Amino acid sequence: MECENVAIGNVAWRVEGGWLAPLRANLFASVGALDAHAAARLIKRTVVRNVYRLELGDGREAIVKVYHQRGVRRRLKGLAFGPTPLREWKTSRRLVAMGLPASRAVAVGIPRGGSSGVEGYLVVEAAASAVELNEGVVALGLAKGWSAETATLVGKLGRMVRRLHDRGVWHRDLHCGNVLVRTDALGEECPFVVVDLHRMWVGPRPGVGHRLSSISLLLRTCLLWRKERQRLVEAFLGAYLVDGSARERAILCAEAIVAEADRQRRSRIRSRAKRCLRDSSRFAVEATEGWRVFHRRDCPLEAILALLGEPAVAALLDRRARLGVERVRRGRDGRVLEVRVYREGAAVGLLPLWVRRPPGVARYASAHRRAVESGGGSRAVAALVGIKGEMRGVSVSVVEA
Repeated sequence: MECENVAIGNVAWRVEGGWLAPLRANLFASVGALDAHAAARLIKRTVVRNVYRLELGDGREAIVKVYHQRGVRRRLKGLAFGPTPLREWKTSRRLVAMGLPASRAVAVGIPRGGSSGVEGYLVVEAAASAVELNEGVVALGLAKGWSAETATLVGKLGRMVRRLHDRGVWHRDLHCGNVLVRTDALGEECPFVVVDLHRMWVGPRPGVGHRLSSISLLLRTCLLWRKERQRLVEAFLGAYLVDGSARERAILCAEAIVAEADRQRRSRIRSRAKRCLRDSSRFAVEATEGWRVFHRRDCPLEAILALLGEPAVAALLDRRARLGVERVRRGRDGRVLEVRVYREGAAVGLLPLWVRRPPGVARYASAHRRAVESGGGSRAVAALVGIKGEMRGVSVSVVEA
């Protein structure tokens, strides 16, 4: 697995030898414009990275991850520990060399000089039949009910995780979305591939506490958890603890797994409930035209500002108005948005949210939290806080009625 260093444009690449020619011909020159690349297909787009599947023309396919530069915290972390794609490259190369079931990185590229808005690029070998574990469970018909085939697959999963832990592998985000199953290799002892390696590292064997947390997260995110929880946990632990000590069996028991999974679920709900107030995959925070705007990414800023121009809403924003509520029908699907306008002291919008949330923001966040907790209900669409001019001290909530 000899690697070569090449410089293409302003990007310094390190590439596994056998992949240099196809990547040079199909990727390097157009890596900054993959959305328009004829052979690239977008798989995932978040504020952290874009992920594409790329056909290389020689029968092989690659996964290309484009990591964005964002926020002071992420930049400082990159300075301290190195760029995210470079960390994932090193972890992948080490795990593959150890013979462990991890995704195989074949190239990494780091922009040189200046700010391109990109932290780096990572190219990973793509297995044609590999799908996320839950997708595989559905495709194989294992989600319909417990069967011998289900027990066999879960047992193999338990042995795979045990192997990782015994080799000193720590994965801080080992959920079912980060475990792929090769549907054409189910007869093999380990048909799995672990991905998203930037949150993995190799060191001393993980302690029982980390293993309890890791196993609980993996099983809790499995499709079988809701209907077949007991069988799922027993089959997994039966394989994981086949050579376990008495202490491991006492700590990593079914009751402990279920209790830890419930604790993680409550913690995740609290975390997801706060995401509407910061930049994330589904929400954004922007400042424009005297407003600080919190909104869903699928409801563009332009649409929110246009909503404020509706005659009924503009009347609520009149300086002589007090608290007001107006319902506005928007969009082709006839959604009804409830707009509430609150007027307080001019200093309210200048206070940090952890000191005091303006009432419009509080209602927006409350609606989002209820939707997270119940799995449905009215969607929180946007909140606006006036920070300049005559709108200072005004806050607005926009929630689906």
